[in-house]
Amino acid sequence: MWSAMRTTVHESAPGASVEGPGKDEQIHGASVAFSELVTNAVLHAAGPVTVHTRLAGRRLLCEVTDRSVELPRLLVGDALRDECQRGLSLVERMTAFWWGHEAPGGGKTIGFAVDLDQG
Repeated sequence: MWSAMRTTVHESAPGASVEGPGKDEQIHGASVAFSELVTNAVLHAAGPVTVHTRLAGRRLLCEVTDRSVELPRLLVGDALRDECQRGLSLVERMTAFWWGHEAPGGGKTIGFAVDLDQG
C-alpha cells in the first residue's frame, strides 16, 4: 500500500519559488535523494510506504516512512564502490542534511532537507 500527499509546493506554500542561479542543481539533488529514499523503502522494507514533503521557511523537507525497523547505514570508503549500497551516501552529498528515526507505531522514517536559498 502506498500513501502520498498530493499537494504541490504552490498549494502548500503560496508564493514559494525555486528559481535563480544554482536552483536546477538543488532541484536535481532533491529529486535524486527523494528517489533513493522511496526506492529503498519499496525494495527493502515492509509496506505501507508513506511520503511527506513540506516547506519550512526556505527549506524543503522530505520524509519517507516504512514499516521496517532496520535503519540504513551510511557507507564510507571502499563500500561506496557497491552500486547497490550507496544510496544514503548520495542523499548525504546532495542535501543539506539527512536524518532517520523510529516511526510512531513501528517502522522508521528517513528524511532530508534542501536549503532553497543555497546554490
